[in-house]
Amino acid sequence: MIAKIIKSNAGFSSSLDYCLNREKAKIIHIDGLRLGDSKFLAKQFELLSTSNERIKNPLGHIVLSFSKDLDGRLSDNMMSLIAQDYLNKMKIRNTALIVVRHEDKKHPHCHLVFSKNGYDNHKINEDYSKIRSLKAVREINIKYGFTKGREQSPYTDSKNKYYQVKKEIRYYLQQGTRSSNARNGWKDLTHYLNSKGISVEFKFKGDSKEIQGVSFAKDGFKFKGSEIGREFSFSKIEQSFDTAVSPAVNTDEKEIDTGYEPKQSGFLQQSFHGLLSLGGSINPVSVDDAAKRKRKRKI
Repeated sequence: MIAKIIKSNAGFSSSLDYCLNREKAKIIHIDGLRLGDSKFLAKQFELLSTSNERIKNPLGHIVLSFSKDLDGRLSDNMMSLIAQDYLNKMKIRNTALIVVRHEDKKHPHCHLVFSKNGYDNHKINEDYSKIRSLKAVREINIKYGFTKGREQSPYTDSKNKYYQVKKEIRYYLQQGTRSSNARNGWKDLTHYLNSKGISVEFKFKGDSKEIQGVSFAKDGFKFKGSEIGREFSFSKIEQSFDTAVSPAVNTDEKEIDTGYEPKQSGFLQQSFHGLLSLGGSINPVSVDDAAKRKRKRKI
């Protein structure tokens, strides 16, 4: 089941004409009104709404639509019960209302027409009506077994799946390019996305091998990188590869071999051999001692 809240400046007369003057239209629930044709019901609604002049548009109109699979299987009593359950969850109570069932389409649906002016002359609360409607629909779908806990939206199933896939691709792109475990290049990133069921397609410039853009596809839905987010266009992802920092090497624990060997000049080498030939002894200063002395001099 899905619910559509109709925002319109139309009056009760035109709305009830649409709901009641159709083939196989049937009133399955009524509260606070006497049965009659559309004009008679419209006069009653208008009479009740005049008690609170601050309400400029007292008409409330919501459509509840059900799956095609329930065509011929959803009785009037069950649809009326579901409509009342929905109205109760939306806190639309203590006011005049009517529920009209239509059978002019393949999927069963009903129209809920009510007055926003309650019997106590207080306006029906409309704050966050869309959010409350989503919550009410989700609870009813789970309660009556229409869906097995699947998240519903005011859109069709295809659009609902569209946004789910788009969010999923965005999440894995963030993990592959922006997290601490970011990939190092397109080959590594493509392999990671393929493991998540996401294919990567490149757009080339003409017949050349110059890449102009990138797209990501999953479950029959395809998105350009810029559609997922500005940071996921081809050029931005390329920049993330270029700015990736390799792990730092701990020079305290690992000795770095530079391949440099100090050379002695010919004069120093001759003097050194001359001293040895005279029987002199030399106590060479270690590199560590020299470094310590140099630090002391600086201090």
